[in-house]
Amino acid sequence: MISQKETARQVTAVITQLVSISLCDAQNYPTIQQLKDGATQVTVKGATSLAIALKNVPYRHIYKTLENEGASVVSQR
Repeated sequence: MISQKETARQVTAVITQLVSISLCDAQNYPTIQQLKDGATQVTVKGATSLAIALKNVPYRHIYKTLENEGASVVSQR
């Protein structure tokens, strides 16, 4: 199983590549967050819950929710 550190590293690499080729003009790099129960998670700073992305709701709603929480990294041009 891939580690959380490796997941965060790979996501950072993808975001960096998107920025370098101008497909993204804003970025929010992942962090590894310690939870109260001792578990850890890969998330983005400021996002209170990314669980919306796992729900059966229209993509437009998911995107808008994540964008409002600072989790969106794709430019809307």
